[in-house]
Amino acid sequence: MTDASEMVTACADDDLEFVRLFFVDTSGVIRGRAVSADRVGSAATGSVTCPRNVLSMDFTDGYASDGAYGPDGEFRLDPDPDTFATLPYADRAGLLLCDLATPDGEPLPACARSALRSFLSGIDYDVVSAFESECYLFGDRDGDASRLERTPLFSADGIHRAGEFAVELKRALRTQGIDLDTYYPEGGAGQIEVVTRHARGITAADDHVLKRRSVKRVAAETGYEATFAPMVAPDSSPAGMHLNVSVWDGGENVFHAAEAAADDQYPLSDRARHFVGGLLDHAPGLCALTAPTELSYRRMRLHDLAADRATWGTGDRQCLVRVPLADAGDRSESTRIEYRLADNTVNPYLALLGVLAAGFDGIRNRIDPGDPAGDGGATAADRLPATLSEALDAFEDDAVLRGALGQELADTYAVVKRSHASGQAGTFSQERIDDYRRAF
Repeated sequence: MTDASEMVTACADDDLEFVRLFFVDTSGVIRGRAVSADRVGSAATGSVTCPRNVLSMDFTDGYASDGAYGPDGEFRLDPDPDTFATLPYADRAGLLLCDLATPDGEPLPACARSALRSFLSGIDYDVVSAFESECYLFGDRDGDASRLERTPLFSADGIHRAGEFAVELKRALRTQGIDLDTYYPEGGAGQIEVVTRHARGITAADDHVLKRRSVKRVAAETGYEATFAPMVAPDSSPAGMHLNVSVWDGGENVFHAAEAAADDQYPLSDRARHFVGGLLDHAPGLCALTAPTELSYRRMRLHDLAADRATWGTGDRQCLVRVPLADAGDRSESTRIEYRLADNTVNPYLALLGVLAAGFDGIRNRIDPGDPAGDGGATAADRLPATLSEALDAFEDDAVLRGALGQELADTYAVVKRSHASGQAGTFSQERIDDYRRAF
């Protein structure tokens, strides 16, 4: 879909009553407004606004009073017509994802989606990526949403139990142009992983937003409650998110080493190695964008496979960056890297932007990642931040990451996250964890 007139026609053809205009705020919450479908034409020109102070809020709606976006003024929602979809899980409703604009219609400097698009337009490559997300399903027991009983990891029983949910989710995502590739039970009670197929450019981050909404709504329709929180109880198995990335020049995957031996299961090119080098070099500051809440760091402390050092490896799931096994049938298509220190409290546009900014800095400066883990070993100097405050210190000292975001977005992000870190310090009670469960 390319213009407002087509959206007006689609709303009439599908007999829609409302269109939901969504964006992802500084703290990773999907926010927006629902407008009457007969207003979609004017909405496409930026007639729908939101108060500026939303961008200075944490996911609990706590307000960072020293943020640049105070209670005065508004910003415009600038819908992207290419994201228009009739929602399969909501009666007579459509959806549009939005950029944020100033009252004059210019891109708002604190808009994460605009910042990612700007970065992508400034590189001479195409980026293909996919977000692998772990979430929890709860069942209704005596009127309370209780975690489902645990089944073994990858178990047939767990796959079967979530089967109806997975079928309905696949249908809902397909209606929105997204392919559900894989699902399976993870290690915790009620915990599953849902993997959607890769996409180019900004579409991968858009797909992650739509997936989060679809999982929660389809879960409700099939008798569950779903959440993407990093944990759902102080002793729960943690849930994370992995970001898979490859880089293309025309039809060539530049991460794949064409000269690699036929039996090389990890045919990584020099540019891919340098991309990994950039991720490791910027890893401390990158944590602030990919592990953006206090609960993110508790999750990492309790997870055996969560990286605590800036290492990389071929297949090693304890590394920050993993090189997955290439598909036997087509290694040139499937060679990629997997960034593993993330969870679903991210703003996906900022997470992908940070990974790309770090990786392309590695390519630009030919940063050597060193030996894979196990071949050279990590040192104490490679240790990653143990708290969000430590990660924010590193982020504020990282000129490459801050430059990719731009000063206003970087400053706004840091202020909101500092406020969050201060307010969330201390022991994680169930009540506090439930705030994450509701928001994500």
